[in-house]
Amino acid sequence: MISILIVGVMRNCASKINSEIRVLDEAFSDFNRSYFFVESDSSDETVNALIDISLKMKNLKFQSLGNLKNILPNRISRLSYCRNIYIHYIQSLEKSELPAYVAIVDMDGVNSGLTKNSVDSC
Repeated sequence: MISILIVGVMRNCASKINSEIRVLDEAFSDFNRSYFFVESDSSDETVNALIDISLKMKNLKFQSLGNLKNILPNRISRLSYCRNIYIHYIQSLEKSELPAYVAIVDMDGVNSGLTKNSVDSC
């Protein structure tokens, strides 16, 4: 089975994480999936939700960066910083762990229209 690493950044996504992962699991069901998310600046239960999910899903990892807003007040700078974290994660993988594909996703509820057929068409 072909491997794919699904990465993304998130903030305040606690209420959407489970449904987003279900959509992604179905859309990428033809792949051996793993996940790596980068969280920062959440004021809801996003970190706790990620902890709970990662205990159930061994193929899901995440890194919480805490409150970056004080260090990087510009939103675009924070997003860039977080995206660089998942790039570094990919670069740190052993050659045998490297996926065939990487998918970058938003986790704020916009994946509802993503289907297995749409992924297959790519």
